[in-house]
Amino acid sequence: MKIKNWIKNHSFELVLFVVFIIFVLIIQRFLSPIYVSPDDIAFKSFLSGNKTGVPEAHLYFIQYPLSFFLAQLYEIAGSIDWYGLFLLCSTVFPLYFLIIKLRKLNNGNLCLILLVAISYILLLYKYMLQLEWSVVSSILILSGILYLFLDWNNQEKASKIGISYIPGYVMILLGINLRIEMFYMILPLLFCIFIIQIIKFELFSIKKLLNMKRIVIPYLIICSLFGVTYISNKMAYNTKEWKEFSTYSVYRSRIRDFYGFPDFDEYRTEYEDLGIDELKYEVLKYDYNALFLNQELTIDDYEKLYHLSEKAFWSEKTIGERILDTIDTGYEKLTDSVYFSFNLIIIALFLIVSFVLVYDDKKKYIFIESMCLCIYMMAWMAFQFLNRLPERVGIGILLCVLVFLVLLLSGVNKSPFFNRNRFIVSFVPLLIFFCFHCLSTHVQMEEMYLSCQDREEVVEYYRQNDNKIFLRNFFSFNSMGEQITSINSKKNINELTLGGWNVGSPVYSQQLKVLGCNSFDDLLKKDNLYFVVDRSTSKYIVKRFRSLLEQYNKEITFYNQLDLSSGREIGIFKID
Repeated sequence: MKIKNWIKNHSFELVLFVVFIIFVLIIQRFLSPIYVSPDDIAFKSFLSGNKTGVPEAHLYFIQYPLSFFLAQLYEIAGSIDWYGLFLLCSTVFPLYFLIIKLRKLNNGNLCLILLVAISYILLLYKYMLQLEWSVVSSILILSGILYLFLDWNNQEKASKIGISYIPGYVMILLGINLRIEMFYMILPLLFCIFIIQIIKFELFSIKKLLNMKRIVIPYLIICSLFGVTYISNKMAYNTKEWKEFSTYSVYRSRIRDFYGFPDFDEYRTEYEDLGIDELKYEVLKYDYNALFLNQELTIDDYEKLYHLSEKAFWSEKTIGERILDTIDTGYEKLTDSVYFSFNLIIIALFLIVSFVLVYDDKKKYIFIESMCLCIYMMAWMAFQFLNRLPERVGIGILLCVLVFLVLLLSGVNKSPFFNRNRFIVSFVPLLIFFCFHCLSTHVQMEEMYLSCQDREEVVEYYRQNDNKIFLRNFFSFNSMGEQITSINSKKNINELTLGGWNVGSPVYSQQLKVLGCNSFDDLLKKDNLYFVVDRSTSKYIVKRFRSLLEQYNKEITFYNQLDLSSGREIGIFKID
């Protein structure tokens, strides 16, 4: 009887859950979403065991609790792409929980729920087909925050603690585990909401603030989730090898992604003091892991190289000049790109329509428009910040400041322009945005599906030649996507990537051991070693790679060519 009553009381949630499951299956079956980032393909390969022989949970960037859980799923059922399904469900299901929350707040206003659902799907349509871990992380974290604080302006209901709020915490926890940097980007939003709550409820003393436990405790729980995740991850990477790799990776990424390499002629003395001649300088610029591979540079040397690049970078211009240059460069890029400009115009429209008009005492769903905008904005800014491209970062910072400032002001100032049609007003630019996004997405997908086919054909060649070891430059096939519906029934462990986040890590060492080697030097002694590269760029890449091989007295010669169905030509080069 209790079960029947529970089912009756939760019939809406159960029916909606089935609808969302069907929706996910339709997307996977008929729209064929793909990974668009080489990082995601690498994560999937390690989790499934395609790189290391057995499922590997140490992914360095993805926090260990989540990666361990996914690795266990692959251990149980390796024929299912659990990582891809996780990304897809994490993009779709936040809407499920937000709909349930909105229904409770608005007495089942189906028209309102339908508008929110349509808005969410239109905004995130692209990211349901083109899965990328940074974007999914931002969607999860921001959706979790919105779920928790959707009723934050109501003093009686504000952030209650209870079972009904668990989905919000779970979304935040999963988002933090997927990419912890996304949480740092959301912190200003949490801080602004907290300040608005203090002003709204006049909690201007510590005593009043502590008495409002329903406001304080959610922030403490969120901080606890972050703390537990951070500590668990630190414990998982507590070995000497991982600590050394982490130090090296920090210096490598800052040199490669932030400061660049100082000109060799201008800093010749400093380079020579580090034992870097002009050839090694060129190799280092081409493949930022090359010198680490042959271990001619220690981590201390890498630290010196980092300080040299930092010094050279900031000596050219002051901080103020860098900021102005970033903004100016960003504006030039913005005017040169119709696509980029269109995105910013849409964001500006939402800022004006949604955020300025967001505060309304008469309505309990004041974050509806903000939800739609913020989920897209954070997904967009995830690329801008994490790509670490100066011009994009400059624009992203300005937008961040503007959003938080408007949000803060909208919480303490009532506007006379509120009306029931404000959501419809913001829905018009949303529809325009979707039409443009839909067209551009499907144009991109057509090319990406060809890349997916290319990847499958190259992998099939690997399987047919499992007695050979194939080295692939990190930048080769970088545009090749991979469908999450792809099922790898056979492990593909005879390819080793040169470059990428894992090179130099214990995971990379594990890959070498699977290939019967203890080091990269041992690998180069193998007779069945081949280099795989796109023929369109092979002349340049092989020339660079040959420079690296000269340090090992090795030569590289053309061996075979794969003619793929897309028309792409893949070169197979023998290493002797």
